[in-house]
Amino acid sequence: MQQIINAILRNRNFFIYLLLLFFSFVILQNKSPYHQSQFRQLSLSLSGTLLGMRNSYQNYFQLEKENARLVEENQKLKSLLSFQKTPGEADSLTYNLNTSFELIPARVIKNSIGGVRNFLILDKGKNDSLSVEMGVIGPNGIVGIVDQTNRKFASVISILHRDLKINAKLKKGNAFGSLYWNGDVPNKMQLSDIPTINTVSVGDTVVTGGMSAYFPSNIPIGKVSKFEILPSKRYYQIELILFNNFSNLDHVYVIKNKDKATFDSLVK
Repeated sequence: MQQIINAILRNRNFFIYLLLLFFSFVILQNKSPYHQSQFRQLSLSLSGTLLGMRNSYQNYFQLEKENARLVEENQKLKSLLSFQKTPGEADSLTYNLNTSFELIPARVIKNSIGGVRNFLILDKGKNDSLSVEMGVIGPNGIVGIVDQTNRKFASVISILHRDLKINAKLKKGNAFGSLYWNGDVPNKMQLSDIPTINTVSVGDTVVTGGMSAYFPSNIPIGKVSKFEILPSKRYYQIELILFNNFSNLDHVYVIKNKDKATFDSLVK
């Protein structure tokens, strides 16, 4: 113990330097938007590289199982979204939803579900045409929205994020509302702002509303598990069970909206 103390005392100037350097980074990260962005980019690059190496090693020994899962997920996705291939295009994982939307396949290399502001990291980035504010879907429904990219990786705000709200609707009747997560159970979400003039039943399907550039309309989200009328008697409070199982997400698809710039200019 005394030897450790003596070593620290001998090198105290070095340790003081490291401590001051650490505090300077903390101050820069908290006070400067530019440095916040740079630190986030560095964090995304480091975590993406390390997680990608780990997943590559694991996937090497699970190729047969993963290929079977890919085939199953691709078939589910085609049937759910009624894909149409571009004329003359060979079979691949990239399909057009319509002339405005295209899917880019990606793999999840990091996925959190235990917090209240969860996120994912994908193994695709700017080199693969990914950019911020692109919607992400899985084989059974929506997953989240891209919030940061670098050349090789992208981070995604999960729909299991307390600060994220998604435009959604009841498939039966097209009543629109706001989808959000209350930070509780990772397979359940809440749908609000549905007026009581609409009829709601347990088992009704909830889908995307299409009133944003993130997701086209009618992408599955989940089914109504219970609902109640709020004290104002004007709106429902609805709980739904998600179709996607976020605890085993592996392959996802990023939605490229070719008309996003036009959409954003009209909104502004």
